[in-house]
Amino acid sequence: MHLKFKYYLTLCIIILMICTSYTLYGQGSPNVTLLDHLDQYSSYNDCWGYTAPDGREYALLGVVNGLSIVDITNSGNAVEVAFIAGPNSTWRDIKTFQNFAYVVNETGGGMQIIDLSNLPVSAELAATYTGFQTSHNIYIDVPNAMLYAEGSFSQPVRAISLADPLNPVQLSTFGSSAHDIYARNNIVYVSEGNLGSIGIFDLSDPFNPVLISRFSIPNAGFVHNAWLSDDGNFLMTTEETTNKTVKLWDIRNLNNVFITDEYLGPSKLAHNTHINGNFAYISHYADGLRIVDISNPNNIFEAGYYDTSPLNGGFNGAWGAFPFFPSGKILISDIQNGLFVFSFDPNLPNDMSLRLTPNNPPIIIPSGGGTFTFDISLTNNTSSTQFFEVWNTIVLPGGEKIGPTIGPINLDFPAGATVAKSSIVQNVPAGAPSGTYTYIFNVGDFPDRTVATDSFNFTKSTGPNKNTVTTTNWYGKWETQTKQMVLEEKVPKAFVLEQNYPNPFNPSTTIRYQLPKAEHVKIIIYDLIGRVVRELTNKTQEAGSYAVQWDGRDQAGQKVASGVYIYKIQAGQFIRTRKMVLLK
Repeated sequence: MHLKFKYYLTLCIIILMICTSYTLYGQGSPNVTLLDHLDQYSSYNDCWGYTAPDGREYALLGVVNGLSIVDITNSGNAVEVAFIAGPNSTWRDIKTFQNFAYVVNETGGGMQIIDLSNLPVSAELAATYTGFQTSHNIYIDVPNAMLYAEGSFSQPVRAISLADPLNPVQLSTFGSSAHDIYARNNIVYVSEGNLGSIGIFDLSDPFNPVLISRFSIPNAGFVHNAWLSDDGNFLMTTEETTNKTVKLWDIRNLNNVFITDEYLGPSKLAHNTHINGNFAYISHYADGLRIVDISNPNNIFEAGYYDTSPLNGGFNGAWGAFPFFPSGKILISDIQNGLFVFSFDPNLPNDMSLRLTPNNPPIIIPSGGGTFTFDISLTNNTSSTQFFEVWNTIVLPGGEKIGPTIGPINLDFPAGATVAKSSIVQNVPAGAPSGTYTYIFNVGDFPDRTVATDSFNFTKSTGPNKNTVTTTNWYGKWETQTKQMVLEEKVPKAFVLEQNYPNPFNPSTTIRYQLPKAEHVKIIIYDLIGRVVRELTNKTQEAGSYAVQWDGRDQAGQKVASGVYIYKIQAGQFIRTRKMVLLK
């Protein structure tokens, strides 16, 4: 009987893992669709893309022992068509020029030059450049046939001509420390790692590089990568350091570079950013793909996402991203889970939608100050309860931001629900300078992650000279008449016990539930033979949506073993149970 029970338990775990595999790898916003997923190797690193002259599209996927070339042309049928072996390396970087892929690593052997012209039949190693042995990152300024290679962090950047693609020639070096490089129109942006800065160099004469600007990141982490907006006016940077935000910089005046806005995903650790059009595509480690709308540089927000990793943090999950295919397909290379191919439809909603409506526009505030009113509504576009914060920001006529003057307010949004508030009153002090303001409301995780936003403008007709009024002088004088906005949330219509997330999990998971009326609530975790493992809740609660966490420990605070557990809610006459899996 004991062996049969062990067999039954193992079978239950396997079946539950299969049933929850979509949860494990399928957490995405409604506007991001998984097209393909390929996981054939033990470990992965960066990725890039190649579009052949015949229009076929290929993922160039770095793996621990080489380069995997995957035909992704037909959605739902991604297939590896070639593999080029290379030195075993945790780090590998890939870029393309003409019909060649250039591949570097940190173990040695120089830079591989791979001929892609015979795809999908084959690819071959056409040459190896040995002017250097290792490099962490490379970038190619394609119109100018220049490749820039990082030199193992503490060395200068190498400027290499690709005039003859199979025979690169080094022309010069510049800078003193680099982690990553971006280049356009002979201007090179160097992420300078532990120096905490971005160096901008003019390579119009590649034999004589010139430093034209360098700016420091405030309280910098490890300055990791940078990418230029399509119009060249803004630069986005990452720092690969926990709690360090992804920053968008206004670089139109290199003598006055400043941050316009910041973003950070739930795991608080971003890796690389890439910009295409109005969106930045961020490989955000344990948060997978994060797509950030940068169309308003003063108010960037998360427009979509897909979580590729079941892990909760650390240097795990999404390493690289590539959002530049003509078809619009997006690549993510996940360190543990391989290649993901997505589509993104910006016309579909994210998890949340927000609508801000000013009353009686246009709004003009007299010199002595005054008030205006507005309405707000927020909609949960998903099939599960969402837990977010709501807050406002005010952009002054000179571009400086203040706030929040309302919030952040913690709210639970039931599945499919819309919550709204009308005629919210906002005071504007007499000391506010004249000019046009932008009034913004956000929903997300305050202060760095916004998932939905809306705004409108208002004008103050006259006021004191801006130079005599600072934010510290009048911050806090902006307020609503009610001091705090409370959204009128709809009461749940029924008792609900949701499936825990993540599931399977390690080390913790969240259990959400809804009460249509006040009840005494008990939530208890049991093992498969019915023994009490942990009591999570035992109290009376009002109607609403709630969440509790389990950290994988028993009532005595000891870690429990891997396996299947049952959680049960009793709220009055409502009793439900569900299963979950703890994996270690």
